[in-house]
Amino acid sequence: MLKTQHILNVNLAIAAEQMFIRRAAPAEQLPATLQVMLLRQLAELKMLTETFNRSGNVIPVIEEELQVGKREVEGGGVRVQTHVTEKPVEEQVTLREERVNVERHPVNRDVTDSDLANFKEGEINVTTRAEEAVVGKQARIVEEVEIGKEVTERQETVRDTVRRTDVDVEETDTTRTSDFNSRNINS
Repeated sequence: MLKTQHILNVNLAIAAEQMFIRRAAPAEQLPATLQVMLLRQLAELKMLTETFNRSGNVIPVIEEELQVGKREVEGGGVRVQTHVTEKPVEEQVTLREERVNVERHPVNRDVTDSDLANFKEGEINVTTRAEEAVVGKQARIVEEVEIGKEVTERQETVRDTVRRTDVDVEETDTTRTSDFNSRNINS
């Protein structure tokens, strides 16, 4: 990849310089020193391209890409507990109760036949009735607590750094370096 990219960069540089020479002015109108310098640069670029094409040295340029994914994590929750409490309550109720009253009244009268018929030993039973409170309990649903989840979405910007391999090419030939530097200063 680096080899192809470098060749492409060199070829683009050559094409750019050729276009500059053709568009700026015809080659014969440029000063001779500039013509020689541009031709030397073109020759060096072509030579670098040919050398690079023959060489088997490849430096991989590695570039990280940011890949953002998602994963599910626990974000908290709610614990709902139930417990039973007791509280004293009271209600008013009216209860009915019977009582037997035995009363003696003094009487002074003559005996009748019916009185004589009852003149024997006997027994009278009177039963009384009373009401008492009876307690019963009935459970009723008075409230419902519903537990559910609500899903919302939000946008979040993820920031991080990525790394990239940068390749710096430096000539080691001092005569070429000085020509290269003088070219950059004059341009």
